[in-house]
Amino acid sequence: MKSSPEAMFDPEVIAEMRRQFQEADTDGDGEIDAAEACLLFARSSASGSSEEEIKRTADGLRNQMDADRSGTISFNEYCFRFGRKFQMELNRRRREGQASPPAQAASSCPADADELRRAREELDREREALRQEKERLQLEKEREALRREREALERERQAAAGQASSPSQGATSSLPIGSQVRIQGLQAAPELNGRTARVLRFEASSSRYVVELEGDGQQKSLRRESLVQVASSSSSGPGFVQKAKAAVGKGCTWLQARLAVLLTQYEWWQLLLCAAVVVLVVGAWLENRARYGAMDHTARGARRSTAGGAAYLAVS
Repeated sequence: MKSSPEAMFDPEVIAEMRRQFQEADTDGDGEIDAAEACLLFARSSASGSSEEEIKRTADGLRNQMDADRSGTISFNEYCFRFGRKFQMELNRRRREGQASPPAQAASSCPADADELRRAREELDREREALRQEKERLQLEKEREALRREREALERERQAAAGQASSPSQGATSSLPIGSQVRIQGLQAAPELNGRTARVLRFEASSSRYVVELEGDGQQKSLRRESLVQVASSSSSGPGFVQKAKAAVGKGCTWLQARLAVLLTQYEWWQLLLCAAVVVLVVGAWLENRARYGAMDHTARGARRSTAGGAAYLAVS
């Protein structure tokens, strides 16, 4: 036969147990629901545990407290399960000189439960904020990718428009304005075939060249395939200028190539020495030319004077 709680625990512990049991016994029938009481105590004592661990702890407490499997817990069962803990707490406080009732230990459980609930709510809010931030970053990445696709599409459209307008530009630049051409292949006006003309302008609307015939000055609008560019007879025309520019360009290119070869084959001091020798030779040649040229000029003047005197004497 089990002993009564009054025989096992101090009056302070029995009073605290009685107070807690009466708070849980809302209907005052002297018994409380085992499942609800154990689940509440498990949540308050096992802070930070998962729902599965809390449920397992509550089931173990119910099996220990509800010995008769009635589904309810009496005051004696409640004292036998939780009174020992409060008794040990009271003894410890007595040894430390703190005779305060164990109500503080009991009241700390709801406070711990509230703190745990607040921490979980704060964690849920942080998770929600993190999820929203991830969604915002993903949305920004998608917008950036869409903007790049639009820019690439716009560049492709501009390139296509440039290619579409290039044929007319090529036709315009194929015959320079002012160049001489020869007419050929005309069937409607065969009398113009073989005549030369000068290009005045290009009409993009009709894709034709306006040319001026040599001799009578008539203007005709002809297609590109009916015109053949010929070389200009004037040395001062566009053909001569273009050839002169081409010759100068070729000469500059050849000179650059020779200088590059010289720079790769010889050292800088060797090139400098060669330049000095060339300068000395040219200077000596100019000096000798000036000296002997002056002497030659004096000799020719003397010969002229002698010849003039002799002629004068012969006449007189």
